[in-house]
Amino acid sequence: NNKITWSAGKEKLFLPDVRALATGPDDTVYFGMSGGGLGILANGVLKQFRRTDGLSSDFVQCLYLDSENTLWIGTSDNGLCRLKNGRFSNIGTAQGLPTTILSHIVEDNDHNLWIGSHHGILRAPKAELERCADGQVKTVRFLNYGKSEGLTSLICSGGFHPGACLTSSGRIWFPTTKGVAIIDPTDVSTNTAPPPVVIEDFLADGAPVASPPGRNEMRVPPGKQVFVIHYTGLSFSAPEKVLFKYRLEGLQKSWTEAGNRRTADYSYLPPGKYRFQVTACNKDGVWNETGAEISFVLLPWFYQTWWFEIFSLLAGAALVALGVVWVTRRRLRRKMDLLERQRALERERARIARDIHDDLGASLTRITMLSQTVRGEVHGEPQTMADVDQIYRTARELTRAMDEIVWAVNPKHDTLDSLATYLGRFAQDFLSAANLRCRLDVPLSPPPWTLTSEIRHNVFLAFKEALNNSVRHARASEVRVTLEHVPGQFTLSVADNGQGFDSTLLLEPGFPENGLAGHSVVKARIGNGLVNMRKRLEEIGGTCQWETRQGEGTRVRLIVPLEQSRRFSI
Repeated sequence: NNKITWSAGKEKLFLPDVRALATGPDDTVYFGMSGGGLGILANGVLKQFRRTDGLSSDFVQCLYLDSENTLWIGTSDNGLCRLKNGRFSNIGTAQGLPTTILSHIVEDNDHNLWIGSHHGILRAPKAELERCADGQVKTVRFLNYGKSEGLTSLICSGGFHPGACLTSSGRIWFPTTKGVAIIDPTDVSTNTAPPPVVIEDFLADGAPVASPPGRNEMRVPPGKQVFVIHYTGLSFSAPEKVLFKYRLEGLQKSWTEAGNRRTADYSYLPPGKYRFQVTACNKDGVWNETGAEISFVLLPWFYQTWWFEIFSLLAGAALVALGVVWVTRRRLRRKMDLLERQRALERERARIARDIHDDLGASLTRITMLSQTVRGEVHGEPQTMADVDQIYRTARELTRAMDEIVWAVNPKHDTLDSLATYLGRFAQDFLSAANLRCRLDVPLSPPPWTLTSEIRHNVFLAFKEALNNSVRHARASEVRVTLEHVPGQFTLSVADNGQGFDSTLLLEPGFPENGLAGHSVVKARIGNGLVNMRKRLEEIGGTCQWETRQGEGTRVRLIVPLEQSRRFSI
């Protein structure tokens, strides 16, 4: 009545090619699959774990469940894996495992794990494997038993588990491709003698470097780039299993694990002092604590010496300083040349103003005086009297215009204070002649800003046009002149209390050129005056603004930026 059935739930497994079996004390069944990873059947529940779940490989070759219910998993392509408390931990070549193909796992009575592989038979203390799997140590020292220990083949045949076993006598049997290997763990001897280490040769660019007589430190000529150091470890029992590590003090702080390689290569070394140290261990992991070492000095070229570097730094600093001095002096010279040209220009302007005032002014004054004398002599001749009066008025107007030109040209008036004084005096004379009250609101001590003659001239003409509009068209009784200054600009305002005009005209396109049609009063008052005022302010980087309303007067604001009003100075 025996009945053979398939494993329940096999249809739920991916690639259920079972190759290894192990059972736990609670009837839990562990099985490894080739391509399907690890399966666990416990309490009727089937679970499958693959590489995506943390398993090191989906190709499981062997299983071993120890007395602490820890499952050790050997794979055919990624080394050893541990399952403990539901968590996988991997031990591979990065942790010291000599090979990734494992086929058997057996624990001896001294709690060492013996592992059959394609690289001989491996042994490691289980406690060390546990520490590595827990992350307490980075690597594990595996003892590797091969042909030098009596194996006829390094390949332990596997594919199905169990394949190796521990007998009651304590011996371990491993199948190999050339028979059965029998190991008595109690009869395994350990080589406690550390292998002597010898440095055989030191090459620089392919040429040997020798120690000078009476000195332990070798001297390498400058310019060498490729360095090769040959070393070896002496072990007669298993020389191929001697492992090395080395470091080059002056370049490296940590040791380089060289395996069984017996050369150290460096492609470039900066000039300086170095000490090369190398040590080795035998097949049983016994290290030579002394090792071997050599010291050498790589000599520098003259341009690599400390004194040349200091000289270069000083020379560079000197060149930079000379460059700074040269640039500074050049800039200063350019400033001095510019200042000299400005002073020459100011002297020329002063001369022109003086000549105009002395020569042309005297002539105009003479014409005015002669015209007054002639008026007394031609009394009773109306036409002659009219002509003489015309000459008199023309001479007076030319005299005023000449005074304005002389004031604009003379460099001693290139200040905001002089501009405020002149404009205030002009406004009082101009408005009093028209019987209008003049109110001045000008600071007693304006800032010491320097203005160019171009700025003063354009501001004066725009100011004069604003006063002229107030006198001729505003029908005002009072005009207020205000000078204000704020950081970055000053503003000159002319405000009257006259009739004003419709401010919506200011918003029309083309105003005031095209916005005056049908407004004869506004056209008579503004005309080309506002256009000229705006253009004069734009020439010096300023703006002209109008504020007006019918019946409430008009305010003209002339705004000049401070940056445009400053002259070059040192």
